[in-house]
Amino acid sequence: GSFGAGADQRDRARRLADARDKSRSEFEQKRRELEEETARSGLKAREEHFDSTVSAFDEALTARTVGLVSKEAYGRARREVEGLRNLAPAAAPEVAPEVAARERVHKRKAEREKELAKRRQRSALSFDADDSAGDAG
Repeated sequence: GSFGAGADQRDRARRLADARDKSRSEFEQKRRELEEETARSGLKAREEHFDSTVSAFDEALTARTVGLVSKEAYGRARREVEGLRNLAPAAAPEVAPEVAARERVHKRKAEREKELAKRRQRSALSFDADDSAGDAG
């Protein structure tokens, strides 16, 4: 009586484990196919698309200005980091191209954001102070 029930449970557990393994292998195969298709299409991987453009210099500045600092202390730290930036290509030539590439990406992104902000500002509705005075009455 009880021996048969244990064998049934073992069989069920084995079938479930086999089904899980089959499902996992199908998932992995599908994932590989999608990655290959993405590579063929020229699309960037999700990890590359949302890659951070924060440079080592930005990280150094952040590390030096943790907490509340005065405007003067921040400016001083920024100048120090800028000085290091100017020395970096000579100090670490193997890292310089990567840093320069990140800086270019960051600069382009900032320029694009500035341009978008200008466009938005030009196309935004104007709410002058004299317009709101009419609403108050």
